[in-house]
Amino acid sequence: MSEDLSGSTSGESNDWQNNWSDECRQRLQQHRYGRRLQVGRRDVVRGYDPGEYVSALGKMEGDINKALAIKSTCPAVQRDQETLGEQWKTANEIWKQSGFTKSDADETLQKLNLSKYKVTTGAKGFQEFTTKNTTKGVKVAFAMLDKATLPPEKKGTVDAARMSRNVAITLAERGDFDMANQRLDEAEQQAREALADVRAECERRFASVKQGLNGIMQGIDKKDFGDPPPESLRKPLADFADYAPRCRGTMGLPESNIDFVLVLELLDKVEEGIPLIRQLVDDAMTKMGGTAKTDADKKLAIGALQAKFGIKIDRELRCECGVVKQAQGLSAGDKCPKCKKKVTEPIYSSKMLPKLYDLLNGLPEGHVVDNPSLLNIRRTRESDASWFEEGSKTVVLNLKQTSGVRGFVNNVGHTLSNPHYTGKGDWLVNEFEDFAYHEVAHAVDDKTGYMATHGQEADHGGWVTTSPEEVLQLALDKKAFRKDFPDYAADFLTAYLTSAAAGKKPEKEAAVTKAWDDATEIAVLIPAKAEFLRHPAIVAAQDFRAQHLQVGEVIEASDLTQRGINTEWKVVQKEQVKMGAAREAFKLAITRVGLENVAPDKVYAELVGIYGAPNPPKSPDWKRLAKHDAVDWLKHVYKSGGESGLWDGGTSAATKYAIDGKYVYQQAYEKSWWRYDLAARNTMVVDYQFRAPGEWFAEAYAAHHIGKLPKNHPVAVWLKSDEGKEAPLKK
Repeated sequence: MSEDLSGSTSGESNDWQNNWSDECRQRLQQHRYGRRLQVGRRDVVRGYDPGEYVSALGKMEGDINKALAIKSTCPAVQRDQETLGEQWKTANEIWKQSGFTKSDADETLQKLNLSKYKVTTGAKGFQEFTTKNTTKGVKVAFAMLDKATLPPEKKGTVDAARMSRNVAITLAERGDFDMANQRLDEAEQQAREALADVRAECERRFASVKQGLNGIMQGIDKKDFGDPPPESLRKPLADFADYAPRCRGTMGLPESNIDFVLVLELLDKVEEGIPLIRQLVDDAMTKMGGTAKTDADKKLAIGALQAKFGIKIDRELRCECGVVKQAQGLSAGDKCPKCKKKVTEPIYSSKMLPKLYDLLNGLPEGHVVDNPSLLNIRRTRESDASWFEEGSKTVVLNLKQTSGVRGFVNNVGHTLSNPHYTGKGDWLVNEFEDFAYHEVAHAVDDKTGYMATHGQEADHGGWVTTSPEEVLQLALDKKAFRKDFPDYAADFLTAYLTSAAAGKKPEKEAAVTKAWDDATEIAVLIPAKAEFLRHPAIVAAQDFRAQHLQVGEVIEASDLTQRGINTEWKVVQKEQVKMGAAREAFKLAITRVGLENVAPDKVYAELVGIYGAPNPPKSPDWKRLAKHDAVDWLKHVYKSGGESGLWDGGTSAATKYAIDGKYVYQQAYEKSWWRYDLAARNTMVVDYQFRAPGEWFAEAYAAHHIGKLPKNHPVAVWLKSDEGKEAPLKK
């Protein structure tokens, strides 16, 4: 085509050249290619030669050839390419014809420009759409949708997503790229929603069976059910060992690799298999009776406990560091070289295992079956102190015997009695049952948040969290320690009580004696009250107030400059600076008097409270301090070491040390402080119930299941309700 177009040269008629010269030149200057035509073909001429117009069209030829060479599957772009090709042929013919006019040339260039623009922009738009459709989020969403086989009920959502994608492709092929991209976004969202709904359903169902699945699989993996298991369990366990791990493994895959139809089928089997196996282990334990006579029976009982309740029976050697690994070479009774504590070994006796199974089996399923707050049970014989580990969700039954009895006291005001105690008014209960119910109760409370919801209510003890700082202030104020030692500095009194509460000898503590020395160093420089009231610094502060502030006005030091009285205030401060070591005391004094509108005599009392009275003694009266009621009160509300505390003293101790005769403050655990209503002891179960809110619930829970809790007790009422039986997870 270029050869034909270059046929028009500078040799054409001068008339044609003259008619075209000015307009052609101006047209070329505006044309997108005009400024590039400095050199070119042999027939490009300078000046008033229409050959420049020829060259402009020739230059466009190269770009049009590029446009025509665009490879695209978009029908709209292909149609534009065909049109451009036809228009190019037409343009070529026009240049060949004689009598060529300016309007012919202009129209030809305009049409060619428009067609070329449509081809290039259309191809670009289609390429961008294709890239979006085959990469990034859309590709990922539909790849997951194609790989993840979805259940039939999701067919409508999946079909809608795929239809939206097909519509988007059709729109793009027609050249409507804005609408195509919009529909493609909708298709991606529909695809992701279809996957998300099914994934959420699978995760919900898997979460509801995961604990039970793990409990059964622990027994299968460790061959607790026997090798081989009893005849009744053999096939159900073999089937479970096939589909349960596959279910668990598949749920752990990336979403794009999950066959959701398979997952749902496996979940159906797991949901059917768990209750079947639980019924069969129930039957096996019933057949076993109250004693696991052989080692095989013990293993079966452990497997049954794990399968039935979704728990793990801890069989590891442990110290305070955690599980003792075989490589450490330690045995039960050895001292761990790291934590310096004895290595303990769990002990599961022939009577304990069936007894524990029966006890848990007698509780509501919501309390003990698949309870996420009851994951592990460990039994040792180190002492008679059992506990619940909140972090690991472990019940530790630390009992020396399974069949012993203990006194269980209700509404008497005594502490829990020692094993075999048969004091008057006590009920004899099985020690193992009592402790087991108590510790399981902690797991129930942890799951439901029962005391977090009800603990502050009066009929539940009126429990309120407090702190050692609040308790210290009560000792200073409510127990009159500050009032009875008005001449002693506040920092010293605080340091003394802190030391005494910790069981130390304050007079031997460096922090206490330093507090005394620091305060008296300043106190000796503070004048007597009469002298203080007429001291130049105090007088200057009063004068400043009278001259520059309104009656009763309080002002911040930072506002003095804005008020234009900062220079006058500096005159007052000069008097304070003259006080040397006591300047900090007088800085406080002039601020209180001059800026905060506090009477000088009250300020003096404040200074005495902070630094002590003028002319203090060389040392405090240590004996008088030690005998004060505040010191005795603190020693009782603080834990006395180990697991002992104010609750051990019964109602009489609680009454004696109650604040205002209403509230009992105490340290329950190392970092746990509580206040409860003294009146709540009128309906107590045992004294230990008043250690902390969790203990209050646990003792009531145990009493209920032992059959000794009054029917109208709030915990009894809740346990008999549908909510109490279901024990729903706390929100």
